[in-house]
Amino acid sequence: MKKIIFIFVLILTSLIVNAEVSTNWTNGGIEPKSGADGTIDFTTYGGYDVLSQTGAISNNRYMYFKVSQDFADLFKYPESDATVEFTLFDDTAGEFFIQYCTQDNPYETVSTKVTLTGLKQWTNVSFYLSFPVFNHAENLGTDFRTAREADGSPNLIIREVKVIQNQLNEPATTIPAATNVFTFQADKNNLPVQPVDNDLAQLPGATNILIGNMHSAWSPGNLYEYLFNATSNGGYGVGYADGKVLFADNQLNTSKTVFNAPTTINEIRVFGGGHGDGRCFVNCKIYFSKDGDIYNRFIVPGTTNLMIGTGNGDDINNYTANINNAMARVYCTDGTPLAENIRYIKLVFRPASTLSSIMELYPSSDAILSPVVREIDIIGTTEPSKATSSKSFALTNHIISTSFFHWYTKNGGQLSGSWLPRDGRASWSGESGWWKTQIKQVMLAGIDVLYVHLIPAFEQQRINLFQALSEMRYDGYDVPKVAPFLDPIITWTGQPKYSLANAANRQKIVDQYIRFFNQYYSVNTDEYADDYIDVIDNRVALDVWHLGNNFTSISSFQRRDMEDPLAAEFGAEHPVFSNGIYMITTESGNTFSFADEQVRQFQSQDYSYITDYNGIKSDQLKPGYWDQNIRNPGTCFKRDGGVNYSNSWVTYPDALTVKRVYIESWNEFDEGSGIFAANPIDIYRIPSNTSTDDWSKTDDSLEYIKTTYRGARTFKRFEIGSKNSEIIWQNMPTNMFIGETNYCQVYVRNTGFDLWTSNDLYSFGQVDSDTENFGPGRYYFNDNENEVDLYLGIFKGRPVKFDVKVIAPAISGIYETHWRMLQEGVVWFGEEITNTIYVYPIPEPFYNAGILFIIYYLMFIKQRKLVFS
Repeated sequence: MKKIIFIFVLILTSLIVNAEVSTNWTNGGIEPKSGADGTIDFTTYGGYDVLSQTGAISNNRYMYFKVSQDFADLFKYPESDATVEFTLFDDTAGEFFIQYCTQDNPYETVSTKVTLTGLKQWTNVSFYLSFPVFNHAENLGTDFRTAREADGSPNLIIREVKVIQNQLNEPATTIPAATNVFTFQADKNNLPVQPVDNDLAQLPGATNILIGNMHSAWSPGNLYEYLFNATSNGGYGVGYADGKVLFADNQLNTSKTVFNAPTTINEIRVFGGGHGDGRCFVNCKIYFSKDGDIYNRFIVPGTTNLMIGTGNGDDINNYTANINNAMARVYCTDGTPLAENIRYIKLVFRPASTLSSIMELYPSSDAILSPVVREIDIIGTTEPSKATSSKSFALTNHIISTSFFHWYTKNGGQLSGSWLPRDGRASWSGESGWWKTQIKQVMLAGIDVLYVHLIPAFEQQRINLFQALSEMRYDGYDVPKVAPFLDPIITWTGQPKYSLANAANRQKIVDQYIRFFNQYYSVNTDEYADDYIDVIDNRVALDVWHLGNNFTSISSFQRRDMEDPLAAEFGAEHPVFSNGIYMITTESGNTFSFADEQVRQFQSQDYSYITDYNGIKSDQLKPGYWDQNIRNPGTCFKRDGGVNYSNSWVTYPDALTVKRVYIESWNEFDEGSGIFAANPIDIYRIPSNTSTDDWSKTDDSLEYIKTTYRGARTFKRFEIGSKNSEIIWQNMPTNMFIGETNYCQVYVRNTGFDLWTSNDLYSFGQVDSDTENFGPGRYYFNDNENEVDLYLGIFKGRPVKFDVKVIAPAISGIYETHWRMLQEGVVWFGEEITNTIYVYPIPEPFYNAGILFIIYYLMFIKQRKLVFS
């Protein structure tokens, strides 16, 4: 029997334990076990020693694993959760999940299952284990098992297993002092109440925070006792941030209290523990705690809401009753009944403009709220959203698009590309923050539209992408538009061909697009969300790859079969869906007959290929292709240092005849066709891959982004100029006193192709022709704060904030001022603010009301003229 090597990882005070696992188990690791319902084959696959379960499920339903006793002991009094990671071969499509030991259930099923798609490649998948105890309570004395429980379960070919302990960050034990933070006593029958001084409850984190006391159900108590020592038998509290309710009383007589949170909350951290049962509900780990010991915890699914709820539970013997009664009366807005005491929570809300509508509390009429709050940090701003409207495309517009893939986590998804990302493959986390870096690179390149991959896997990563787009729009970015790029081959892999003469099968396709747009609108909730889906000729754009592999009778699918269900689903709230669709397909006769545009998408190895369909010429540009890490023999379609891609941009997409440029691709990693910022030197190759290629002749990580940027300038020169700008938000003063200084902000978006840097003397200023200067007159931005080194400058679509110091002159009057972008010594350009400022004299004691009235009256009737006092 071949020996299988498994790596068992324990993260505890930086200790990592490795162990070999075979039929002779080495203590300190993981032991795979076979039983009557879990036969394991020890074999080889793809040059690796593996554990295997394939074929029929009857005699290989489970694959059991036992962890060492030393590791299991760490969870006897649990202070952490765990993660189990598998490196496996994605052989066949189906659901893969595990079951594990908890205190109450030896076969607890993980909350999230993994959908494998049969990509025929090695991949990493992980499962989060909440409250594991590893007490060897499963069959064969094991602790967790893989599960193949139904037809359609995937084959399991596993080469590595890791178990990782997830440490908790302990909350602070002291409460530092803070300034401008006040507390108040609350009365449950009279809210809100006025602040009162109480220096025993200073909280850190931000100004203008009011935290309420724990008002006992039997006596008033005081803030220090009930909020921090919490020695009472109960109470409730109300908190204010910027004067609005943040923590609501659970004993209000009303059935529901809506949290009217501040306009923007970027981060809230809540530390709780000790006596009491304050409840908090968020999309993260929740812990129940009494006197520092954790008794139970679980993940709250399906919500991003912060909620404070109900419950008693001072006596641990009554814990079960409290869970089933008072605590279960707190609900998330999706109706899920959940309750847990807070121990450590960190929340991030963006965009925060929707907080007041999504944060709700359903209080219990007979329970009390008594949390021990150790620290509350609130970071916020009162500036509104910078999101703006955006024009859709006309048929005649020049449009640059790219295929955009989302199947990435730090250790999962596509892992075998030859061209490594600039910051390493692990940086591709699939989280919103990382997507923002990708979107900025896309914007620097001048790309207009992302054809976002649409498959039934990595759904959260796609939603994270949409979330990143929403957050960037909130901050003023004019981000690329998105269109769904349906991949039938992966979506219906391993399934028989469906006839589209059948209405139910036609609906299968429509449902994929509906899911895409529902995901988009779930996190793009502002009034301009419709503007950032791809709309051409006033119709919503849809893209689809090869249909012939999965469907027959394709001609039976008519345009109305797509348009009518989409209009029914979205037309009421998003009227653009009532205008019909704009269908983009591959260049094929075996696709939708109603296609409006065809382009060669992943169909050939060409640096440039022009499709002329329906009067629209589309040019597919390809930087290269190298898939020999995942296929043998595969293909190495060489980049040659970027020469071929650069020559294609110069030679082929003639803006006078070609209307569309489609780049294949942005980030298809395993097949090596991306143009993302890459490591130009280090190449990843498996032993059988002996080809060579060169990313950049100058070792430039941005080789293809720069080439695309230069090509986009030329291709779109009839529509977008070099220098232009748009004022997207400003709070310039309109009324001032003589000599007054006003600090304000102006947000300007670059709408031209030139890259702005301070070194090139790009600035915002008061136009020189004004009769009076209101301050320094020139304002520069900080290159470091605006990531100029990473993205070469302020690129098209990116906003920049200018802190403007406006100083009123010494003479009162009505002044018309003008403000605009400029490149010093070159040209003023872009949108101009015309701001009329009324400058008033400072009232002196001898001025009576009549004199002041006359002065102000004269100022107002002499519009656009100076009136001197």
